[in-house]
Amino acid sequence: MIESGGRTAVFTADMYPTSVHIPDPWVMGFDLYPVDTLSFKRAFAKEAIQRDYLVFFEHDPSMAAGYLREKDGKRYVERVI
Repeated sequence: MIESGGRTAVFTADMYPTSVHIPDPWVMGFDLYPVDTLSFKRAFAKEAIQRDYLVFFEHDPSMAAGYLREKDGKRYVERVI
């Protein structure tokens, strides 16, 4: 997490390697603790939405960063770059 000027940016590494990994069940196949990751992912997503974190996706070929949003119970990414 990087904080500056009242804003927060987060490099989430392999938790969200791409923007399509936003749904909770999308956990990396090599994860040794997928149940723990799933629990953390749920909590992090709520926090990221509430606190308006800018999330970076290091492996996404078409979206470098965006904000997690939720509408009608479904999460999505508002693209920034």
